[in-house]
Amino acid sequence: MTYRLTLVNLKSPLQEKFYKVFAAHRMPKEEPWVEQARFQLDSLVADMEDISFWQNVSTDCMISRGYSYVSMRKIRSDIPVVESPFFIFDAIHALHECRLLYPREKIAMIASRRSLFGVPDVAEQLGIDVTFYYAPIASHVLEAEKCIRQAVGDGCTVIAAGAQILELVQDPSVRRLIIDINEESIHYALTEAKRLAVTYRQQRERNENFKTILDTVHDGVFAVDQKKRILLCNRAAAGYLDMKEPGLTGRDIHALPAIQPFAELIDRAPASSNHLLHYAGRIFTVNKADSFLTDTNIGSILTFQDVTEVHKLERSIHNKLKREGHLAKHTFQDIVGSSRTISDTIGKAREFAQSESNLLIVGETGVGKELFAQSIHNASPRRNGVFVAVNCAALTESLLESELFGYVDGAFTGALKGGRPGLFEMAHGGTIFLDEISEISPATQAKLLRVLQEREVRRIGASNVIPIDIRVICATNRDLREEARAKRFRNDLYYRLNVLQLYIPPLRQRDGDCIQLMERALEERSRAAGQPPLSLSEGSRQVLLAHTWPGNVRELFNAAERVFVLAKRPTIPAEAMQDALQDHFLSPAGPDRSPGLRQILPPAGPAPGPGTGPLPRGGTPSEDEWEQLQRALSLCGNHRGRAAAMLGISRSTLWRKLKQYPTDDG
Repeated sequence: MTYRLTLVNLKSPLQEKFYKVFAAHRMPKEEPWVEQARFQLDSLVADMEDISFWQNVSTDCMISRGYSYVSMRKIRSDIPVVESPFFIFDAIHALHECRLLYPREKIAMIASRRSLFGVPDVAEQLGIDVTFYYAPIASHVLEAEKCIRQAVGDGCTVIAAGAQILELVQDPSVRRLIIDINEESIHYALTEAKRLAVTYRQQRERNENFKTILDTVHDGVFAVDQKKRILLCNRAAAGYLDMKEPGLTGRDIHALPAIQPFAELIDRAPASSNHLLHYAGRIFTVNKADSFLTDTNIGSILTFQDVTEVHKLERSIHNKLKREGHLAKHTFQDIVGSSRTISDTIGKAREFAQSESNLLIVGETGVGKELFAQSIHNASPRRNGVFVAVNCAALTESLLESELFGYVDGAFTGALKGGRPGLFEMAHGGTIFLDEISEISPATQAKLLRVLQEREVRRIGASNVIPIDIRVICATNRDLREEARAKRFRNDLYYRLNVLQLYIPPLRQRDGDCIQLMERALEERSRAAGQPPLSLSEGSRQVLLAHTWPGNVRELFNAAERVFVLAKRPTIPAEAMQDALQDHFLSPAGPDRSPGLRQILPPAGPAPGPGTGPLPRGGTPSEDEWEQLQRALSLCGNHRGRAAAMLGISRSTLWRKLKQYPTDDG
């Protein structure tokens, strides 16, 4: 492979000296990888203002000096440009020649301050009378001419400078002496040029390979530096942006109005995945990553993909799953209650919603475990995904297995043609809720454990596995730890499921919430029936507070339905609420043994014998019991039948208990 080196605007005799040194030049022994390469040296001389000419020059490295060097670095920032300056010993050599040739002349030396660094001190020590004029290395012709006029005006008759500056000296009376570059300086410039030419070509080859790779991917790739200038834009990105790829590199993203949505992402969005961006009637998912070098941000990279069709397909699937009921309908706003117990539970559930860990919800039957599961899903990052709920106790072992894992065509007799995806697959990207998890068989437990460990599912009859992205929430009304001790539930599965645990308190532990729940339930039923809302009397509220709610919220909703149907007046009296609760849970043993009523009174025993009054449970008459009896009578207007109904006892039992306590009249 031959590398091309190009001399830029280096004229004779310097140009010939470069060719001479180049012919004998060898790289240092410690860099054989450069020495093994072949190099070609050529020379170009042209006006630096002819930018298009220089932009079309094909070379691996340029060598220049002075104004040409500075200009070329701006014109061709895509290739290395090596400066060939004169060093201090070149300037000193020129001064020595001036003293020999023009011992009585006033000498001026014009060059950049960097090139003349240290030269004035040497000239003073040698006793050479010379005036130094500093022309910036980046200066144009006008700056150099200004230095020349100043030197002539100061009476200088000899000017020592580089070839380009000396060409500007028009006064024929002024003698000119070129500051020549010795062979050692040329050798240094050639060594640096060869090294950079090889490095640049290798880097360019790597870049081209990298660009080819980027152009073959379907994702758009877009990178900027710390100044928001475009470093690269692959073919896919240019197509998405409807812009010409070559014209983008090096441009400021803020100067391109058409891509401002992407510029705003680079400026403001945090480095993360899956930003959703609507652009030019299409939908893109955008990932942003920041580049750092020693803790300094040096740029950002965007990768993006057109997901318009995928989004439409997902919406179609989402709507289909919604029609099939695989959608979480409830949020935390739907949970009624203001007790400290339920408020703390909701707060913990909100925290768990932000986690991806498996969650076990425990609580008695009817406390609202699925309501919490749906609320957690709708408050989680998976809220836009599906919510698939499965009652594990409602299906046989074989049916549950086929529902959860799916099956392939011909997996078993009766299998649908073409097979069917399981609920785990259908929950991909969302949440699956496994209710009554304690009821699954040991065989299904083993398969569920594998799904939780590997995050992949194998359909019945299939040989391949399907990766899934789901969050698993389970619920049970049993003590799974005790079930595991009794060998009815796998110990390893229990620990897999019980990463996070949420306990839902029963209604009897939620002080006052039963009243709010009943009011909400009656309000919803009234609205659905198009009727004025029903209200609760103080007596009916006391009945609700006195109830133990063994069926929890589910029992309350059933009672609300019953009392709504039986209600005769806008305000529900205590006896109507008592009848709704007692009738609803009436046992064959009679109303006194209704399991749904709080036993606020000691059980009524046989009629007392002479001299022995019947005692309450404590063995002595209870003041608390007496207060409750009086409270019930007061709420019911001293109507003993209604008071007995509120207390869940018969009228005769109430009469006997009242007889136990002394009264003011005897």
